[in-house]
Amino acid sequence: MEFAWIRRLSVVFALFASSSVFAGGLELEPYAGYALDGTSGTKASFTAKQNDTFKMIGLGARLNVKLGEALFLAPDFSYLPGLSATSISGTVKSGNIMRLGLTAGLRIASFRVWGGYNFLDSNNASMNNATYGDFKTAYAGSSFKVGAGFKLASRLNLNAEYFFINYTKLTATVSGVSAVTTLSGASAVTGNQLLVSLSLMM
Repeated sequence: MEFAWIRRLSVVFALFASSSVFAGGLELEPYAGYALDGTSGTKASFTAKQNDTFKMIGLGARLNVKLGEALFLAPDFSYLPGLSATSISGTVKSGNIMRLGLTAGLRIASFRVWGGYNFLDSNNASMNNATYGDFKTAYAGSSFKVGAGFKLASRLNLNAEYFFINYTKLTATVSGVSAVTTLSGASAVTGNQLLVSLSLMM
């Protein structure tokens, strides 16, 4: 299902890029920064409220399609490795977050503001606790985001983005056996993330 969305995005972007409406050109914008991520919710295996906080680096790139002088539209991919924390579920030994979506924004002089939707937002972790020993969790869902940026130099930008995450599926793997749980209602898991980054227009 996730790969189907990727194929759809590729087709849509190819049509956009070939259209005369996007005569303003393309800009590749790689970025790197630092993220503070928090998830909260009630898991089926716990009676207590879960409140986890993760800190990690953030890497990604946008391919900005200029819509005239002020507007832009961009496929946006980000990968956040090095996830490490202690949560109600146990000790997170390693993990990553991956996102893919679309961003639309407005340029005003040296400032930019934007919003976006990630139809793929995944959180994968290798964990350990006293009950299960080593196990793995894989959350999948989607997210919305808002962001703003300021031009520091001709091609260098300082950016801040805030994400509103909704995980709809959990795959837990213990001793090689996987179990899939649909997350909704009492078992819902949501999250927020702040990502501060530097980006370079190319």
